[in-house]
Amino acid sequence: MFLEPLIHNPILEGYRRLTPHLRSPTERALSMADIAWMGSYFRRYSHREFILLSILPVLGAALNGRQGALDGWRQRLQRLDRALLDAVPFVGRYCWETVIVLER
Repeated sequence: MFLEPLIHNPILEGYRRLTPHLRSPTERALSMADIAWMGSYFRRYSHREFILLSILPVLGAALNGRQGALDGWRQRLQRLDRALLDAVPFVGRYCWETVIVLER
């Protein structure tokens, strides 16, 4: 089981390009195809995505330098994220992160 960033959100990709100093030089976000490829080597695999709309306060705080100022919004948006992702699973590909479970 592990947590990885996803590559499909163009806003997040732009943020990654603007902030390469926040990651190691070899880090890269995964695509859904990458996850399926990894899963093909295991008996069973699953993944669940997180942080869709709730990334907005994080990005806003990073841009204006006021960490924590938008925590209340982030919590509300996390609840909205979960409801949206449960109702429309396809949009999960645009999330910031995924938890991947691979079983031998």
